Amino acid sequence: MNAKIPNNPHKLITQTVPVFFFIWDVKREKIIYVSPKFFDLVKGTEIEPRDESDLKPYIDKEYHKPYLQFFSALTPKNNFINKIELKTSNKLKKFEWIEIHTFPVEEQQNVELVVGHIVDISDKKNHMLDLEGENKNFDSIIQIISHDLRQPFTKISLLADLIKEEPDTSKTSNYADKIKNASESAYALLQHFLQLTVLNYSSEVLSTTSESLFQIVKNALKTYDVEIESKQLNIKVVAPEHDFSYPVDKSIFNQAIKNIISNAVKFTRPKGNISINLHETKRNYKIKIADTGIGIPAEIKKRLFKEISSVRRTGLEGQKSTGLGLAITKKIIELHNGKIAVKSSENKGTTFEISLPLKPKPTKAF
Repeated sequence: MNAKIPNNPHKLITQTVPVFFFIWDVKREKIIYVSPKFFDLVKGTEIEPRDESDLKPYIDKEYHKPYLQFFSALTPKNNFINKIELKTSNKLKKFEWIEIHTFPVEEQQNVELVVGHIVDISDKKNHMLDLEGENKNFDSIIQIISHDLRQPFTKISLLADLIKEEPDTSKTSNYADKIKNASESAYALLQHFLQLTVLNYSSEVLSTTSESLFQIVKNALKTYDVEIESKQLNIKVVAPEHDFSYPVDKSIFNQAIKNIISNAVKFTRPKGNISINLHETKRNYKIKIADTGIGIPAEIKKRLFKEISSVRRTGLEGQKSTGLGLAITKKIIELHNGKIAVKSSENKGTTFEISLPLKPKPTKAF
């Protein structure tokens, strides 16, 4: 039971503060009252006894020390005013993070009681943590890009010096080819980096139009018709029973499909098979792209969609990779409220499956 609340003015004050509050007794150094509505948030209250003299059971263990320090810091020096953000324990439902802030109740220039507010800051805190994670991720990407750009630019500089000193024109032509390759490698890396930056931080909205997903797949395949013919790959495309249109940002969604097909072409041996299947389920449109290629090792598969994974596998014919293509693909699919999954076995092949909701939500900002 809650301790008896002193008569006016204390009772009046505690009745006018926000729903979730508590009262701290300065002399006894303990909580003597907690808003009853706070315990509506406690899981299993019919089984677990309520501890109404201490909030510590409802605070994550990692935050017990700062919680106790918070109360020990309530002194005349700071006029009994303090504030702290705390992660909650699994005993509370809905609230993941709370903010506690206090102010004194003065009576005849003495402070015997301190009123504390308990505020749900879960959404704000999780948003801030997401932003912190994105910033760290972005910093890591910049470090990787900076490191990876050194090699092609150093190579270009060295080759340029060799061209200046080389009288043999046949060799200078070879050097020029190498400069071109190094430049293209650096350009591809910068393009992918810029695309990730736009997908993560731009405030623009997806420019969607209703497009045939089957036609997008067919157009993406045409991009690699030379490579497909060169490797004599067998391509099988299973069209849906009826061609369905879907609201997509055509330019970037096309890029996502091309990234997956590109991988299938790069990692499938000559005369291998690539199949693409489009179909509709009760809840989703599915695009399944499967190949009989070399597959993906388990260790790489764990990091496949991560922006900072540094997964850069060279294609079977020496094709270079920035390692960012599938991270970009995942971002694009998620912007369209979809999901992407991968199944793979080494030397048996890989299958990517894109799921798009039948009833798409409003597209997310990017």
